[in-house]
Amino acid sequence: DSGFLKPALCKFSEPPAETEVLALSAQRPWPLSAAHVDLLSRWGGSSLDEIRIASLDAVRAGSDDRSVQFASDYSGVVFRYDKGGAVLQEDTDGGAMRIVAASMTAFFDDVLLGDQCLALYGEAWLSALREHGLVT
Repeated sequence: DSGFLKPALCKFSEPPAETEVLALSAQRPWPLSAAHVDLLSRWGGSSLDEIRIASLDAVRAGSDDRSVQFASDYSGVVFRYDKGGAVLQEDTDGGAMRIVAASMTAFFDDVLLGDQCLALYGEAWLSALREHGLVT
């Protein structure tokens, strides 16, 4: 509602039923996090301007099965979470990963749309968040 996300750059998809998400989770070596189940159940594979949520059929485990991809951003950076729920940014050039948030909630609230966005998105992004009243 803030006007921050540009409607022309948002594409909303019908989310899968929670039973479908839970069925996929049950087939995995370790279950999807509750936050990921909630994200998929609410947003499915929607593109929300800056962030693209991986659809149910695009949910992938890391090569070492220690993380699960849940989103990517406009530049192709991939976001994953580990078994403890920490959100990792995957370097698309070399595959190195670094922790960017303690949880998926912290990623969305504090990093993507909060005052901890500088390391990923820079000063212009933070200024835009301030202009739209999302950060004080």
